[in-house]
Amino acid sequence: APWTGSASVGAAFKFVTETIHDESAWAVALDAGSQYRPVDTPELSMSAVLRNLGTRPKFLKETESLPLEAAFGAAYAVDFGGQRVWPAIEASVPQHGKPYGKVGVEYLFPVTEAWRGALRGGYKSLTAADLGPLTGLSGGIGLQARAFNFDFAFQPMAVLGEIFRISLGWRFSPPP
Repeated sequence: APWTGSASVGAAFKFVTETIHDESAWAVALDAGSQYRPVDTPELSMSAVLRNLGTRPKFLKETESLPLEAAFGAAYAVDFGGQRVWPAIEASVPQHGKPYGKVGVEYLFPVTEAWRGALRGGYKSLTAADLGPLTGLSGGIGLQARAFNFDFAFQPMAVLGEIFRISLGWRFSPPP
């Protein structure tokens, strides 16, 4: 059958804070997605995601919407000697604004018998037109052991400063 393979779904709840000058606002949001891997090409992974579905942060008396968007992507894993290179591409369609693209690569390698490290780099076109081409660059590192993972990412944003992302994760069913 042409569409046989494995499918999975997932969700992430997040607490979002924003600060402009000396005013802050917060929101609670949900990201949800699905992933499909064809049985004939298990190295290929295709995805669909809905991001930032949630409450609206309020600055003083102004209420703003979170940047709701749908995204569709694909990645292809290349394994060699216990290491993996994983290039990926994604197209995102925001509720407000123009569609944009992302490309990236992850290099996954063993650190010890139980731990794996990850180096990541990528580019997204979303901010490049308004803030300059360097704002599209991002980089990160990760550490994984069985069901646990830690990730850190950095992105320069020109006059807006820098973005740092830190996440801790736990999989309820560890990968094989």
